[in-house]
Amino acid sequence: MLLKIARHEINRRSAPPVGVELDDMAHQAAADALLAILAKLGTYRGESRFTTWVYKFVVFEVLNKLKRWRVHNRALALDVHAEQWQALSVGFAAEPSHHVEARDAIAAVPWVSG
Repeated sequence: MLLKIARHEINRRSAPPVGVELDDMAHQAAADALLAILAKLGTYRGESRFTTWVYKFVVFEVLNKLKRWRVHNRALALDVHAEQWQALSVGFAAEPSHHVEARDAIAAVPWVSG
């Protein structure tokens, strides 16, 4: 039951992993949820159906696994566009004299107070 819930929750999310990776994540989430359920079994008060109580553990584990998976598989824009970042940084590498000239030019502009 836990595995079925985990697969369902992973497939519901946007851009989930596919194939073996999805199956592996579902198994890991179900196993981790089972451990959490067994650890918290004494706190079950019977205010809801047991399956509803169990479901939240599986959903929590799936969300945790998906978050870690997305962070791990994220393609950083810095790596993809390294040459663009290099070109951008050249514009900020001005000589100190340029900063002084810009400051003097701004100071020379007569500001009209309203």
